[in-house]
Amino acid sequence: MVHTPAASWYSANQTITFPVPESPLGVAFDGENIWVTTAGVAISKLRANDGTNLGNSPVGILGGGVAFDGANFWITTQGFGGAVSKLQASNGGVIGSFLTGNNPRGVAFDDRVANRGDNTVS
Repeated sequence: MVHTPAASWYSANQTITFPVPESPLGVAFDGENIWVTTAGVAISKLRANDGTNLGNSPVGILGGGVAFDGANFWITTQGFGGAVSKLQASNGGVIGSFLTGNNPRGVAFDDRVANRGDNTVS
């Protein structure tokens, strides 16, 4: 039996790629821009319509998962046991950093973090 991918329920341009500084790990959309976390300890803000890099903000060691809550971004970072950083969407400024479990990877809208290193959600 041959598997045929289901059609998308929306039309999307799937042929465009945008360059990012280094090793993308996570991606989120704020309704206007695309935000990409990278292994290069930063998050990059890309203009959605053409991929122009609008700036980079430091986030800690190996920025990973990223979620948007409507005003801020929450980004998992590794090192020192693990943390999640909160950044303002308006300017990319770091508001705070909060400890999580070991080796956090995924983050959800309501501030829940999946910690790969100790098999927990915090």
